[in-house]
Amino acid sequence: MEKADIVGVWRLVSWEMIDGEGHKTSIYGDNPLGCLIYTADGYMSAHLSQANPVSFQNASYFAAKPEEAFNYYQHFFSYAGRYELDRDFAVHHIEVCSFPNWIGSSQKRQLKVQEDRLYIMHEIDNNKRAELVWKRC
Repeated sequence: MEKADIVGVWRLVSWEMIDGEGHKTSIYGDNPLGCLIYTADGYMSAHLSQANPVSFQNASYFAAKPEEAFNYYQHFFSYAGRYELDRDFAVHHIEVCSFPNWIGSSQKRQLKVQEDRLYIMHEIDNNKRAELVWKRC
């Protein structure tokens, strides 16, 4: 796979978790929100959310109630950093992330491009894997 195959902006179509028995669970529902960007100079950014998130009562980001922020945190995931390609895999070198444990880590993802779709797969543990489908914008 070449950088040219993935460079650009992608919209999230689906994110499923698949267990060891093949059962699928849709993460963030049937119409999730998501934007994935790969740049030609080696940067990436991913933002994923459930569709139609509940708005906070106060219009100020800094005035959110703790329970509102916690609820949104449960339904939003984001990270960014540099990336490199290794055959059919992308290695994301995480510089900023909504899950602080990933900051400074490298996350390996299997990639497949078919027409205007980007398929990203990765193992969660021995019994689960994630499969995400993105559509080129």
